[in-house]
Amino acid sequence: MIERLARITLPIALRDRLGLADGQLTLRRAWPRSGEHLMLEFRAGDGRIVPGQWMKDPAALERVARQTARQSAECHGAPTAVLEAEHVLLQLGGADRRLVGLQALLARPDATLLAHRPERRGTVRLDEQASTRFAKVVRPSQVHEITAALQHLGGLTDRPFAIPTVIEVDEPNGVVTCSRLEGVRLHELLGSDEAFIAGAGAAGRALRSLHGCAPPPACAAHDSASEITMLAKHLDRLGALVPAVHAVFAEAAQQVFGALAEGSCGSVLLHRDFYDKQVFIDPAGRTGLLDFDTAATGEPALDVANMLVHLQLRAMQQRCSPDCAEQAAAAFLAAYRPEAAVQQRLGAYQDATRLRLACLYTWRPQWRHLGPALAESVARNASFSM
Repeated sequence: MIERLARITLPIALRDRLGLADGQLTLRRAWPRSGEHLMLEFRAGDGRIVPGQWMKDPAALERVARQTARQSAECHGAPTAVLEAEHVLLQLGGADRRLVGLQALLARPDATLLAHRPERRGTVRLDEQASTRFAKVVRPSQVHEITAALQHLGGLTDRPFAIPTVIEVDEPNGVVTCSRLEGVRLHELLGSDEAFIAGAGAAGRALRSLHGCAPPPACAAHDSASEITMLAKHLDRLGALVPAVHAVFAEAAQQVFGALAEGSCGSVLLHRDFYDKQVFIDPAGRTGLLDFDTAATGEPALDVANMLVHLQLRAMQQRCSPDCAEQAAAAFLAAYRPEAAVQQRLGAYQDATRLRLACLYTWRPQWRHLGPALAESVARNASFSM
């Protein structure tokens, strides 16, 4: 499946109609919605993001393409195209039947598209003369999910880490505009071991502080049963679309599910996607945290494990040495100071994170070779610890 979509060459006429400099599209990543539906992110030769969707059913593809084109025509006329042989719909310029505010936003001269997961989410940078802001575009019904945790944390005066400030909420169009965070992502410090290790320590202190914050009212819960359900969905989609890979991961999954179900280390306010790309370090060493869209209450070991496994992953990607990853993990844990109950659950959640990343990376051509290695490390119980 992914091999067939990894590289697409567009006919010259279609390339010109879509306004692309060349006709070579390279698949960067995909997200399965079901066993018959993938969301796609291609990159054109000039670096532009070209979003799209793959659907197994040609009739469903045609229906979605027609509705998307109609929505586009009612707004700014962003181009769409159906590649019938590949069962792919391409959606440029923010064309999207569900993200009704994206086209108008991208029509602004100061707008740059950073990400577009069709029908789910878009991220746009807005470079005005005085400042840079970032806008997220979701379905209007999901605006509250984007703003709830940010607005709650923004009201905590003793918070020791920075977060984006919500500047404007356009609920009818599903657009939430926030301020930028100062500094650079921790991920961008890879290659400078000393700075990266120090930044990992700062991340540990920030996460410890976050876990001490009261959750917002009516905050969703994400316990170990929720984690098992989420992982099972990832595996089901693999089974439908990539059965050979599913067979490799299925054995590891049983070990993961069993370990997750064995206990709990309490409940705190979770980030639920805490890793090096969500942490900012400013020139004074202060820390900022990004993207609270999936915030929930649950076991603190989930966030800690997610960070630890991403550090291991950076070594696997050869973005840093194994020794640097180990030192960064040690600095992170020393700063976070996990209690004994959290330490006891770290192995289970690290393995859960490895299994989730193994599934996700199956849909990323550049890194899909890491999936089996991540799944294999579950059996080895290759965990960072205190």
